[in-house]
Amino acid sequence: MRAFKRYGVGLTSQPSVASAAMGCRARGAWSIVQIITCVSCAMSTQFEIEDLHREPKRDALLLLNNASARETSLLTPERFDRLIGSARLALFVQPDAALLLAFEQSDDYDGGHFLWFRGRFDRFLYVDRVIVAEAYRRHGIGRLLYAHLLERAGESSAIHASFAR
Repeated sequence: MRAFKRYGVGLTSQPSVASAAMGCRARGAWSIVQIITCVSCAMSTQFEIEDLHREPKRDALLLLNNASARETSLLTPERFDRLIGSARLALFVQPDAALLLAFEQSDDYDGGHFLWFRGRFDRFLYVDRVIVAEAYRRHGIGRLLYAHLLERAGESSAIHASFAR
């Protein structure tokens, strides 16, 4: 699993965009912490997906992001903190195995792909970046983060998935 920036993923309320019904809840309306077992690993490994909003120690995750700057973007500690603070959904797998940032239409974010969605859809959840550390790749963590995202999105009012290229 590589870091993804160039191919943004959005969830929107526009029915013409896709047929899969999903949902989106306001920040804090659900628990983000979930313990999952990696089913694709040769040995059973547990990964804990946690809320990055609540994590004060972000240096290792910033290094993880910046190691994938070609696919995402190089961030300063201040910009990284602002992105996390603005993101509707900010997930990570400890200690620094992976991270996911997703923004809702009303979030304060200026990313180009995000602004494209904002200009076309009334309601959406945009996945800005999913990054998995090299040592943890090929273990299904990226898929688990997306599954967690879709599970959380599906718990509320119906919106539809769209994938921007």
